[in-house]
Amino acid sequence: MVVERIKNYVETQKKDIIDDCIEIINIPSISHDYGEVKKALHLIIDKAKSMGFDAYCTENDSIGIVEFGHGEETIGVLVHIDVVPAGDENDWDNPPFSSVYKDGYIWGRGSVDDKGPAIASLYALKTLKELGFTPSKKIRMIIGTQEEVDWKDIKTYKEHNELPDYGFTPDGEFPIINAEKGFAQVNVNFRRNNCTGDFDVISFDGGISDNVIPPKANIIIKGDKQLLNEKVNSFVLSRPEYADKIIIEEQGENINIKTVGKAAHSSVPELGINAIYILVELLSTLELKDEGMRQLIDFSMKEIINNKNKNPLNLDKTDDETRTSIAATLARCTSDEYTIAFNLRMALKTFGSDVEKCFSIAADKYKFDFNMDNFCMEPISVNKDTPFLRQMAKAYEELSGLKAEFITSGGTSYAKAMPNTVSFGPIFPGEIDLCHQNNERISLDNLVKCINMYAYLLYLTAVEK
Repeated sequence: MVVERIKNYVETQKKDIIDDCIEIINIPSISHDYGEVKKALHLIIDKAKSMGFDAYCTENDSIGIVEFGHGEETIGVLVHIDVVPAGDENDWDNPPFSSVYKDGYIWGRGSVDDKGPAIASLYALKTLKELGFTPSKKIRMIIGTQEEVDWKDIKTYKEHNELPDYGFTPDGEFPIINAEKGFAQVNVNFRRNNCTGDFDVISFDGGISDNVIPPKANIIIKGDKQLLNEKVNSFVLSRPEYADKIIIEEQGENINIKTVGKAAHSSVPELGINAIYILVELLSTLELKDEGMRQLIDFSMKEIINNKNKNPLNLDKTDDETRTSIAATLARCTSDEYTIAFNLRMALKTFGSDVEKCFSIAADKYKFDFNMDNFCMEPISVNKDTPFLRQMAKAYEELSGLKAEFITSGGTSYAKAMPNTVSFGPIFPGEIDLCHQNNERISLDNLVKCINMYAYLLYLTAVEK
């Protein structure tokens, strides 16, 4: 009976759901663009106020709060409205910040991660409110603005506010992610140092964000153009799958080598094609006039690229059922050094201290220095037998007709920031996850299922006696 009432009400809200998603997606709230991020935050807070909720911004406009109900316990619903860069907009079928509803999908950057789910969470609260349900616990929706970068928003919030007793974030996938791998960002620096060879290195660049598999990379070099063409042709013969992913452009005396990959979330590197790796593999066949670049290539090839399906850098313990993933996401250079940034998702028994130790060993061998960007988060796991997760499993099974399995994810969500918090949706089993990719979009049918699911879960947890 309750489920049918929820479904029937949400069905009447579809047009508003679409319109609200499009409106917030159209704000290009890339994490470092604080003006646009603030605009998106104020928009969702204003929408919550118009629905009759107690809603406000706090922590210098870095966090939004929407509250519903009263009680001794607090249920957290954690979302974020900042997004990763869209990359080259020409690679999108529809502009990433000009959202449309087309072919049953809401398109645009943030539709999946995490603006669409944020709107879904808000409509779940609205559904309970409009159906006349009064929660006997406080439901607090916490809206972040720096989830895709350094988490300063949520760190500041935790310093000044009481934390929820338990909760969920719609920033993963179904059924229930009750364990998340760790997270580390490691910047590896190689000093530029001239040596003998065939090609001078002018510049080196790749990637768009710390947590996106790089769709593009390039290096500008100077040297014998005929020799380079011979080397490239030989490389392509040995790696024919890269034939359409390498572009050579002459720029006066210089040669610009571009590589093209495919963006994906760095927690699932196997879903993308790493343009930096393609470039490094090609460069490994050249004699470059820089010892630092040679060391970068040597390290990347031996320890990462040729070892990515095994145990790179010997990070993982032999008794761990999960495995650490490591992906180069950014490449840069200055007049003094080359930097390549690696995004790691650590196995459940691999910790920040293990990462530091393994990189220290490699640093001695390959002559580099590194830093962990002061941003390392350990793996988490929440007991699946807690009452809240049992209710979550019940809601999922009743509304999806599928078994509520508990899974481990390589993703890093705000679940790491709060006690007893897990990821719950929005991606359903078998659905293509376009998070951080070109043509990001979310099915309206699935977004409606999410709203129904979240509303019913909050009913079971905070309303039902």
